[in-house]
Order: sequence, then structure tokens, then C-alpha cells
Amino acid sequence: MKNVLVFLLILSVPACSFFQKPTEVSILPPPIKEPPLVHPKLPSPVNLTPPTFSILTKDNALSYFEKSGHSVVFAVNTEGYEALSGNIQELRRYILESQSVIEFYKRYIEEKENGNDSN
Repeated sequence: MKNVLVFLLILSVPACSFFQKPTEVSILPPPIKEPPLVHPKLPSPVNLTPPTFSILTKDNALSYFEKSGHSVVFAVNTEGYEALSGNIQELRRYILESQSVIEFYKRYIEEKENGNDSN
């Protein structure tokens, strides 16, 4: 008899939870807050000073030094000048592409702030 009571007690304990609906647990990610939009000031335009070029040859080198008063001259051969020119063109291309990316995001942010989100 004692065994029957223990058996019925064991069966009745889990039966209490049998009639309850299981609780659903859902884990939601925290809401994503957009960072505040920052409008950095664009850099000021470039103000370049044009360089002065002089062509020196065997014939005019002494007269150039006498007239100019310079004792040292930095020289670039034809290949070096072509490389310098190509590098300046590459920098120009990079700056123009960077400006177009900046303008794109500037327009995108302005449209988003005005509520004209077309995406």
C-alpha cells in the first residue's frame, strides 16, 4: 500500500504542470538606434602656387646661374617629368572620385532628413 501511495504521488506531481500552457520565450534584439547624422565641413579649396620651370642645357647653364643667383638646381629628366605628370593626374582622379562619393552621401543624407527616402 505504501508503494502505491508513493507511485501515485510521483505521477501526480508532474500532472500539475500538464494543464498549463507552456510559456513562450522570445528573445528580441535591442532596438537599433541610428547614430546622429554628422555634416562635416568640406575642406577649403586648394590654393596652389605655380612652379617655375627653366630649361638648362650645356650652353645656357653658366648664364642661368649668373643671372638667377642660384647655386643649386633641382633637375628632372624626361622620364621623371612624365612620371611626375602621371602621378599628378592619378591624384586628380582620386580627388575627383572622392568628391563624387562625398556628394552622393551628402545628397542621400539630405533626402533622408527631408523624408524623401526613395529607397
